Amino acid sequence: MVEYKTVKGLHLKSLIVYYTRTGNTRFVAETIAAEIGADVEEVVDLKKRRGLLGFLIGGKDARQGKETKISPTTKIPNDYELVIFGTPVWAGKPTPAINTYLKKNNLSGTKVAAYFTKSQKNHKLSKKPRCWCRILLGLENS
Repeated sequence: MVEYKTVKGLHLKSLIVYYTRTGNTRFVAETIAAEIGADVEEVVDLKKRRGLLGFLIGGKDARQGKETKISPTTKIPNDYELVIFGTPVWAGKPTPAINTYLKKNNLSGTKVAAYFTKSQKNHKLSKKPRCWCRILLGLENS
């Protein structure tokens, strides 16, 4: 049995659902999961989004609120008390993959939270995201 840590005074069975193109959002998802004992589910976009063209088309699709084809997921969000969504911000909007996931899953009665990431020029992540996650989750003194 998994032992779930306290999140701001709550003891919740948690799932982190994320989409990543460069790995930044995965890093944050894994950091949060390690801190609170959450399960993790990656949403995989079946549309090619690599390279400059993929980046530009992705931004256009996000700006227009489009959905996309995603790989089947295995976790059932309603089996969890808290679902945390992670997505990069593309053109000021969530990614098409997360839009699709949200449309496909009924989250009524489930507590939800979200975090957003942005690309860094050097794509090298520091320890700062870990610290920010700890503070946001109320774990800075644990």
